Amino acid sequence: MQRADLDAAVRGYEALISELPPNDADLAAHKVALVEALLMLSEYTADIQHSRRASQLAQEALDVTSPDDPSRVDRLAVLGRTWNEQAVRTNSADSFRKALEYFDAALKWAGDQHPRRGSILSTCGLALDGLVSHAEGDEQLKLARRAVENHEEALRLLPQPNEERAAALRYYAQSLVTWNDHSTQEQRRLDDAVSAAGESVRLTPQRHFRRHHRLNGLAFAHYRRWRFLGVNGRDDMLKARQYSVEAVKCIPQDHQAWRTNMLNLSASLVEQYEMFGNLDDLDNAISGLRKAIAHLPKSHPHRAARLSYLGKAIFQSFRNRGLPSMLDEAIECHEEAVELAPLAEVWCYRQELGEVLVERYLYQREVSALDDAVQKFEDALVGGLPHQRHQVLANLANALAIRSAAQRSDADLERAIECFQQVIDGGLQLSDPSQLSDAYGMALLARCRDSVHLEEMTQSAQLFTEAITSAPHGHPSLPKYYCHFGTVQRLLYRTTASFPYLEQSVLALRTSVEFTNPNHPLLANHQYHLAISLIERFNTLNDSRDFLEASTLLRDASLGERSHVMDRWTAARERAKLMHEQSPYESLESYRIAVALLPRLAWLGLEEQTRYEMAQQWIRLGNDAAACAIAVGQAELAVEFLENSRSVLWNQLFHLGQSHEEVRRFAPALVDEMDAVGRALEANIRTTFQSTSDEEMRKSEEERAARSRRRLAERWDQLLREVRAIPGAHDFLGWSSFANLRQAATSGPVVAITVSQYRCDGIIITRHGPLHVFQLPSARIELIELWARHLIMVLSQSKDREGYMFADRIVSELLELLWRDIGYPLWLAIAPILPHDRLSRVWLMPTGALASLPLHAALSNGSPRVGIQDVMIPSYTPTLSAMIRAQRRVTKAPFNMLAIGSPNSAGHKPLPCWRHEKDAIRNLCPAGKVTVLEDEDATLNHVLQELPKHNFLHICCHGEHDWMNPYRSHLALCDGRLTLSKIAQQRFQTADFAFLSACHTARVDPRAPDEAVHLASGMNLAGFRSIIATMWGIADTDAPVAAQAVYRRLTRGKAAPNPTDAAEALHEAVKALRRKNVPVIRWAPYIHIGL
Repeated sequence: MQRADLDAAVRGYEALISELPPNDADLAAHKVALVEALLMLSEYTADIQHSRRASQLAQEALDVTSPDDPSRVDRLAVLGRTWNEQAVRTNSADSFRKALEYFDAALKWAGDQHPRRGSILSTCGLALDGLVSHAEGDEQLKLARRAVENHEEALRLLPQPNEERAAALRYYAQSLVTWNDHSTQEQRRLDDAVSAAGESVRLTPQRHFRRHHRLNGLAFAHYRRWRFLGVNGRDDMLKARQYSVEAVKCIPQDHQAWRTNMLNLSASLVEQYEMFGNLDDLDNAISGLRKAIAHLPKSHPHRAARLSYLGKAIFQSFRNRGLPSMLDEAIECHEEAVELAPLAEVWCYRQELGEVLVERYLYQREVSALDDAVQKFEDALVGGLPHQRHQVLANLANALAIRSAAQRSDADLERAIECFQQVIDGGLQLSDPSQLSDAYGMALLARCRDSVHLEEMTQSAQLFTEAITSAPHGHPSLPKYYCHFGTVQRLLYRTTASFPYLEQSVLALRTSVEFTNPNHPLLANHQYHLAISLIERFNTLNDSRDFLEASTLLRDASLGERSHVMDRWTAARERAKLMHEQSPYESLESYRIAVALLPRLAWLGLEEQTRYEMAQQWIRLGNDAAACAIAVGQAELAVEFLENSRSVLWNQLFHLGQSHEEVRRFAPALVDEMDAVGRALEANIRTTFQSTSDEEMRKSEEERAARSRRRLAERWDQLLREVRAIPGAHDFLGWSSFANLRQAATSGPVVAITVSQYRCDGIIITRHGPLHVFQLPSARIELIELWARHLIMVLSQSKDREGYMFADRIVSELLELLWRDIGYPLWLAIAPILPHDRLSRVWLMPTGALASLPLHAALSNGSPRVGIQDVMIPSYTPTLSAMIRAQRRVTKAPFNMLAIGSPNSAGHKPLPCWRHEKDAIRNLCPAGKVTVLEDEDATLNHVLQELPKHNFLHICCHGEHDWMNPYRSHLALCDGRLTLSKIAQQRFQTADFAFLSACHTARVDPRAPDEAVHLASGMNLAGFRSIIATMWGIADTDAPVAAQAVYRRLTRGKAAPNPTDAAEALHEAVKALRRKNVPVIRWAPYIHIGL
């Protein structure tokens, strides 16, 4: 039947009714006929207005029907059907109840022998089935059972193979599925549903108006039996799709059911992918669901279910393609599904949202996402019925196991294992038992992370075997299961030294690699694990074939563009270590790959703290790479390795705010967009959210900003790839070459000092001529890292006089060791190229843990005590690129100082030194060129407003370094904290010099020393070219002495201070403190950074 036929029928009945007088005896019958046409039109168009008008007309017909009229039963039933149609369109519980009210009245009027009783019971059962999703707990089961009973009685009363029986069978099949969903699940009910739906289709003629509806019912029954049987129900899955396709062919494309059926087909492709892993199914599902959902109004009763399927499809696509925006889109789909879901179904959508949030943690390391996932699963447990909770419980267990590893929580791990065991003990059917076995195995394996538990290893191996055997051929997770099995076999070999375990490991991991799609993101991970097992076998059998295959696998893994970046980096790092001494040139190739991947590891779309935690993983990488390059005589490459592995986080932020003119002439439109995206991404990263009374609103704003940041970062990456595809631009914003880097030595020599497990060296970089490499034979990385940790501990404990004196002694001993192992060899190497008649500037670039030690203050223990300060004027530079940027800046401004004093900030002791520092500044600096902000005027907003107007800065206040999150390190102003995060967001075009007269402004975290995430480096990023800062706490009595000496030297014989004299000025200040014989611990923290 076509839409035109229905429109014509409606118009015909309307014309007829309009011509009849109000008291015509046939008027009510004609209205009922119009109602039937309107119901068919409502079913065709899904327009609620048709069913509402049908209800009005049916009510009018009933109102004029006397109690003894035989047609009263039919008219009550018709009125009930109009309300049921409205309920179907709106998913309204009130409409379902209204329909039931009229069906019950019709049954009461009909009595037991009425010929229409069977049909009315069937439609009554349909309304009861619709009400189930609006009830909770036991009430759901009662309604579902009552619906089935109605249908069974209806079928008993409708034995003839006709239209009425066909309709009743279709609804009976639907109610059987609903009942099975809300009670102890039994295959028998699903078998009966398939049988009833099949008979309904057989009784329905090929061109029948509702044949598509009954084919859909049969497809749905097969689908639900497939979900119940899991991997054993493949035939049901194929039949479900077959009947869905047949249903689509029965319907005109303007029929609303055509769109619904296309949605069902797309949704079935998602399920098909989850079983067999065909990516084409996934792409077709996403395309179909996106198109269909775009036409579904928010009020559509099936919008939540369709969004859920789209979220699943995009989620699976993310797992294969790794685009972060896909993960965000999947989460948005599931969040809307939760919002729109009926009360009885919301538990299901919550658990699906929880699954995607777990993936967000795994990919983006957002611990808050993991906490949210656990909460979603907890909420879903409360909402589901007892037999539905096993799948939720399994997901909760998996999330708890992952969180236990992230937060080192034994309580989470034990609860996870307990939940897994509950699921298994429940004996309930899971749609995919392989996932449960694998996740349970991983949880048991986690028990072995700190100690050996042979029993848990053996049990986890058994569970991984069950996962492999229960997954059908082609299952998307099968390669992962083999990888987990191979990994635990390797652990069993390490524990027992039983060689067959290692052979099993290699065999399983080889299978994992063979089964993994070449474009799958986990390929590098699987290749890596196979390589590790091959290396272990090589160490046992000494078969060079294992060694060569492992090297090839690690190289392939590191080059796999479609694999996860962390897996690629891990493979590159492992191969570099493997080949470092065996074949250093091949090692250099892998070091180059590993270093080049660092900006992608610390992806701009990640949270600030997460990026910093990532940086802690490459603490030794640059030094080891440089050591390898030096060993084969490639000192220039060593410098490149050091440079490209340092200040990765700061360099990323710096690049965002720049205009990239060097490639504009090649691709102006591309660069314009890049500039715009960079500015937007930088602005997003700058965004901060203050705590408010409405915590939910704040969290929602943070989430929106985070999603925007990830989309912008993804687009930034795409633009970078496009620019780098331009001939001659392959290293754009990428690898820094030595040819450019040596410009950093324009103002004087730079000494890079590398400390590695393989060797320790210094590299002297000058503007011209070859590099000079000198060895540091006494230096040991283990000792240097120990010194760095010990210094932090000692300084943190120097709270009283005894502790202070102990700390001074330790610092003095440390400076002696630094002079013996590094400072003195450095001086011997650099002395020949320095003038002999005066002290010269030398820029130090210590790397690794050495960057957190006071190398500038290295001092002998002889008499007289001679050290770095006595033979040169030392400055630090975080990177060579930072020096080059400072030298290239041509913007100059006349001297204009901002002097800030916050001596009485809340929660801190007063700072009497501010008054003396302020007097020194006023007495020595040009009159009228100093703006003073102090006490209540030194507010956060006021300071940030004034900073861009001045090129010199002096700030006296309390400074604190936050070890938990260095971006929260801050300068304490009168009304709040000027954090490092806030400082790094600024861009000052004319900033020249900053004197940070506060404690801990250049405190280097030994966990990520090469990133130099501290207050002084933030000032450097913001634009200050020359900075005086402190590595630890300073004495109130010393700060005015240092300030007096610095500004006396800066202003000597000049109309205005020159920022390039700051290092010499600080050198004079330190000499002044040393002449006063102050303890070493008091003058050693002062350092100079930059020009």
